[in-house]
This record gives sequence, C-alpha cells and structure tokens, in this order.
Amino acid sequence: MLAKEHVRDFSMPRLARALSVGVMSLYTYFPSKDALLLALADDVYNRMAPIDPQERWQDYLYSWLWTVVRHLDRHPEAIKLMQWSGHVSPGWLQRWFPVAQALKKEGLRGPELAFAMSWFTTAAMGFISAQLRSPENRRTASLAHLENLDLESQRLATGLWLDFADIHRDDVLSFGFRQLISGVEQLLTHPIRSTGATAAP
Repeated sequence: MLAKEHVRDFSMPRLARALSVGVMSLYTYFPSKDALLLALADDVYNRMAPIDPQERWQDYLYSWLWTVVRHLDRHPEAIKLMQWSGHVSPGWLQRWFPVAQALKKEGLRGPELAFAMSWFTTAAMGFISAQLRSPENRRTASLAHLENLDLESQRLATGLWLDFADIHRDDVLSFGFRQLISGVEQLLTHPIRSTGATAAP
C-alpha cells in the first residue's frame, strides 16, 4: 500500500480491508498507526544491505549512496518511511548515522557536523528521489501539452526529449554522487557553522 500512496492516507482500517481481516486484529499487535509504521520502517531498513568498511571516507559515502538507491529500487516504500508526521523513524536513523560517524572521524564536530549532514542528506535524498522518477519524466508522453509552446520551444523540447531517451539513470546518479562527495570535501576543508548571516541574493 505504501508503495502506491502517501503515508498520510495510510490507515489501520484501510490496511485491514486490503488484508481482508478485522481492524481489531491489527490493534492486537499494533496499538496505533504510528506503532505499525515504526515496525514497518524497522523491517524495511533492516533489509538494507550492509556496507563494507572503506579506507577512504569518500569511498564509503559513494557505497552508501548506491546502497540507498538499490534499496529504494527494491523497496520504494522505504523513502516514505524515513519520516512522517514530522518525526524521523529510528529504522532510517540507524542507516543514516554511519555517515555522521564517518564525517566525525574526519574532524567535523557540533554545528559544523550538523551543517554538513543537513546539506548532504537533503541534497542526496532530493537528488535520488528525483532520479528515481526521472525515467517516467523523460518519456515523450510527458510532452502532452507541447502545442502550448512557441515553435522554437517545441523544437527544443522535442530534440531534448529524443536525447533524454538515451540517458541512463545510473550514469546521472554516478555523476551526481561525485559532486555530492566533492561538496563534502569542501565542507571538511572549510567547515561552515550556520549563523543565518548569509543573505540571499
């Protein structure tokens, strides 16, 4: 169910109907929706492949990123079980903490570690989430309203989408992961402590 719908739409009665069981039978094992989601998150993230130790932190992060992608390929519902209702699931945190530990070993501490983890996590997961959807977005069928563009824009879009068909998702991911690791290298060399003083242009 979670692979096809948002967590906010998930409910014990709906799950009971899908399983053809009485809803009270679910409450025998899980006292609340949150308890059930926590158990699901633990189960899904316990299936995530272990990552072998690496001599270089860069290699570890690269392996971690690919492990996350492969896990989401097999369990698309996992991305919805990272957090819900404003709370992060312990199952996901246990898979996320090793990244923080790796950066801590490289010397980041306190607010500077927090900044690096915030940037890396949001950049990585946003990028991965977009790429998981990218094959569908690159289909020529997504240009259903092409006629609303001027002729020059129509030609540009048509040419791009024809070439998009030849793009392999994993090539884009590999390039993006190298950029993410390069960004972390910059944060290790020049740590940032967020002060709110940086003005947007």
